[in-house]
Amino acid sequence: MLEESDKIAEGADLRPHFEVEADLLEEQCRAKAREKMVTVMDDKFKKLEREKEKEAAALKLKQVRAESEAEAERLVTSLTISRNNLAGKLYQLRYTKAEITAFSEGNYEEMEIMDEEEVEEREYGLNTTEKTDSDNQETINQEIENSHLRVVDLEGLLEVKKKSSAELQGQVEEKTATIFSRDLALNQLTSELAELKERLCQVLGKRLS
Repeated sequence: MLEESDKIAEGADLRPHFEVEADLLEEQCRAKAREKMVTVMDDKFKKLEREKEKEAAALKLKQVRAESEAEAERLVTSLTISRNNLAGKLYQLRYTKAEITAFSEGNYEEMEIMDEEEVEEREYGLNTTEKTDSDNQETINQEIENSHLRVVDLEGLLEVKKKSSAELQGQVEEKTATIFSRDLALNQLTSELAELKERLCQVLGKRLS
């Protein structure tokens, strides 16, 4: 009889200790679960940031393409104007040549006399126009080449970002799956702990009764 009383007293003494241990373990499990959830949310935010960076790079590429097309169109327009001016100069030169020819053949009544200086000025204007047209063409070619290089560089940058984003996405998915697996194990452990705590309380209750 005395031995049974000792066992009951010993169980009563251990009950608060087990309850404290169980509460502490349960709190630790909850803390780990919260930490895992914070990690998952951080990964999601990082994923959103990478998507925003990729969208910004695509938008920048689109903008550069539009600017390059506009610049090329402007240069083509400038070249067209220069060619039209050159055509006018050529027409004027042909007319002047016809006047000089008529003068050299003695048809004085069909034209006005032009001195040699005026002829040289017109020829100089033609040469200047031809040189300007050539310079404009070189400028257009250079600008188109530069624009093409800029587009290629941005496309390469976007491709690298896409590749990096895909790799990071795979890593995030793998880590997320691991975290979810651990969370399931943690939830199972918490459930088993609660069940163990309940059984312990039942055993202690029976002993005390």
